[in-house]
Parts: sequence; C-alpha cells; structure tokens
Amino acid sequence: MIEGHDYTIYCNGPCGRSRMYALLAVITAFLTPLAQHAILVLLRRYWGDDWNITEAALFFGGFTALILFGLLINIFDSYLWRTRIGSLMFRVAGLPVPPHLSGEYRGTIEVHSATDPAAVSRNNYFMRVVQTWEEICLLVE
Repeated sequence: MIEGHDYTIYCNGPCGRSRMYALLAVITAFLTPLAQHAILVLLRRYWGDDWNITEAALFFGGFTALILFGLLINIFDSYLWRTRIGSLMFRVAGLPVPPHLSGEYRGTIEVHSATDPAAVSRNNYFMRVVQTWEEICLLVE
C-alpha cells in the first residue's frame, strides 16, 4: 500500500504548488476586507453602536486573513480543485489541471516469468484511489 504519495508531476513541482498558494493568498487579500466588514455589521446589529468595535476590529484583523487563508486552502484541497472554478484557477496560475482519479478500479494483472516466457500468471486486483489536490492515496489488494 502506498499512502500519502505526493504526486508533483501534475503541478510542476514545488514552483507549481507555490503558484497556487500565491493565487489563494491574493484571493484571501481581496476577501479579507469584505469578511471584516460583514463581521463588523453583525457586531453592530447585535451589540449596538456603543460597543467599542474599533478595538475589536484592530485586534481580530490579522486573524481574519489567517482564518480565511486556511479555509480557502482546505476547501480548495478537498473539493474545489476538481470543479470548473478550480480548473479556471489552475489556468489563471498557469498550471495544468490534475486528473480526478478517485474511485475503485478492478482488473487483471499478468506476470510473465523471466525464465519461462510461456508461463503467465494472472491475478485479479482491486484498487481504491482517494485523491486531494496535494496527494493521492492508493490501496491495492
């Protein structure tokens, strides 16, 4: 069993992966002010205007970007990379779209003997593939 194999073939190695992380960081930079504004509107609606919102906004400002970046990475890694939006993001980053291989595969493996070319051993196999953007896990029985 090969578990957690990093398949960098489809993302041009570390530079390709860093391009996608940079794109996610740029998206985070644009989403952070919108998220902070929405949070401040909710705080004003439920706690009123007399509460000192400026201090809270300054204190939680950096955390908003950190939380959004983490959420974007996890959403992209587990789901978004295999959708149309994900393929558009790959094109914007200048990367090829990795193939979606998740699923179960069944087949037959033929093994030819080096000493006796006429001897062929056929065995059935079952393979389960679980894939995210960053890694692919294989279970072969």
